[in-house]
Amino acid sequence: MALTRRAFAAATIAGVAAPTRARAKECPAAGMDWMTMSLEARNLAYFNVAHVGADFARQKTEHWTAASKDLRERRPKHLDLAYRPGERTKWDLYPAADPKAPCFVHIHGGYWQRGSKEIFACLAEGALANGWSAALPGYTLAPEASLTQITSELRSALDWLNARGAEHGNCGTRHSHRLVGRRTSNRISFGSSKSGSWVVDLGSL
Repeated sequence: MALTRRAFAAATIAGVAAPTRARAKECPAAGMDWMTMSLEARNLAYFNVAHVGADFARQKTEHWTAASKDLRERRPKHLDLAYRPGERTKWDLYPAADPKAPCFVHIHGGYWQRGSKEIFACLAEGALANGWSAALPGYTLAPEASLTQITSELRSALDWLNARGAEHGNCGTRHSHRLVGRRTSNRISFGSSKSGSWVVDLGSL
């Protein structure tokens, strides 16, 4: 069964919103002002391990890493495609059977300082199973790169995908791309590239 844009958005938003509502009472909404929070409080807000526990975080990372490794081994043809010079500035593309299928574009999270497209490749499985293409860009991590540089890299990545993605079977136009980010990465999923504005359908995953 083909996954429509509406169904895809509804399913993802439901999965994100439900636990958010369940944890609402635990979050100190009053006083959580980014502009007045200390550096320690800001760092803690995005330090997932402190909130879910080291054991759970380790098990989740190991599970995702194994699942992602399996996907990359099964679909190695369009991996590590450079979109600009750099060790990490590369795409992993997973084209659908239909080159005109919409494309799920996922920017990995990690507070800009950790994570990789290799670890999060497993998040493409759902899109692929429903006839979508999937694409995951890498980017230089902080502190080696500033947020300005990371934003520039990802805009270059989107331009490259729009110009050359079709060569690798990944959807023809930016209008069929659906750009998402995980946690902090959705902050830079907005804006424009040379090929035009990009549509962000979903929140963080």
